Amino acid sequence: MKRFDCHGEINIIVDLEMKTASVNVVHEMLHELPKEVSVPKCVKDFINENINLLPKEIYARLVENGMDPEIRQNQIYFWWTKFGETRYKRDSDAFLSAKALLEKYNCIKILDINLPVYAIAFETGLHQMLIENNILIKEFGIDATYNTNNLGFELYVIHAEVNGAGFPLAYLFLEHNGKCGDGIRTEIITKFVLQLKEKGLDPEFILTDKDWAQIKACHSTWPNAKIQLCRWHINRAITMRLQSDQIVTRDTYNGYTAHKIFSFIDLKFCQPLMVPRNTKFCPKELRKSCWNLMDIHLHQHVLIPDNNEMQVSNKKIWTNAVYEMYSFCFQHNLPWLWSYMWREWYSDSHWFLWMRAGYDSKISILKTTMFVEAHWKVLKRDFLYKFF
Repeated sequence: MKRFDCHGEINIIVDLEMKTASVNVVHEMLHELPKEVSVPKCVKDFINENINLLPKEIYARLVENGMDPEIRQNQIYFWWTKFGETRYKRDSDAFLSAKALLEKYNCIKILDINLPVYAIAFETGLHQMLIENNILIKEFGIDATYNTNNLGFELYVIHAEVNGAGFPLAYLFLEHNGKCGDGIRTEIITKFVLQLKEKGLDPEFILTDKDWAQIKACHSTWPNAKIQLCRWHINRAITMRLQSDQIVTRDTYNGYTAHKIFSFIDLKFCQPLMVPRNTKFCPKELRKSCWNLMDIHLHQHVLIPDNNEMQVSNKKIWTNAVYEMYSFCFQHNLPWLWSYMWREWYSDSHWFLWMRAGYDSKISILKTTMFVEAHWKVLKRDFLYKFF
């Protein structure tokens, strides 16, 4: 940047006792206005021809080619954005633009909803390709990602696993504007997955994080499939909760219900009405042991020998897991931890979602949704910057 001698000065007086500072700026001469430099046609043409490069890469090449140094990088970015819009922008309304773009490229639209919220879903064509090659899909992951558009819409994907390779089968673009409560979201996701079921998708395992709208939609569509919560997400949820000493004085834990299912659960082992001072949800020295125990329970299955002996049944595995976790909490006098573990993980309505023993005859190949997360990473890192 060129400097201009304006014969100005800045005086700063600091009063330490009053803790104040006075600043006086004086200009004797006004600065010259910066030179207005427009972007010539040859530079615009170069940007358009190299639109797939990042703006900073285009700028660097232009400088190497002798571009006027007065042209600033933000000008290059402006024209890169302007020219880039022509590849995908079909309407001033981003949602209508997305629909028009799908129609232009003959994408297989399987859902189009305008009320109560906007939603659109389409197939990629990979599902049909797999069917034509007699390849059956036994496992898939369902997940959502955010910050992919300026409308605040959520983007969902059904991502199949076949012989170690991932295949995105379909996407759902769902408005999330405060009007899309869990009931509406569950309904729309159900309509989305039903379209794929009607086209022959019949999985044995469905990988997901602990998103109840996705879980309910998939369970109602494929009631015989095993919903398998992602191990990474389980670990993150458990770690975050164990690290927090926030105590819930009133929760929905019902010792009578738990005792009715498992007689070894003591009715009196519950949270006192008054929380003692310095109460820990789970002491730091016990957190790793707690997770290790839960991780063992996650991996147990009737098809996996335990101490060189086959497990009796998956229900027995669940019973033993409840007993071990309950004993851990009881031994260390952690009633709040036991309440959380029962309500969120070990109860009769939750255990089969995360323990692999929830499905008798087979074991899923995948344990996490990282193959879906990797897909999002590719979309965002390699493609999103070109459009948003």
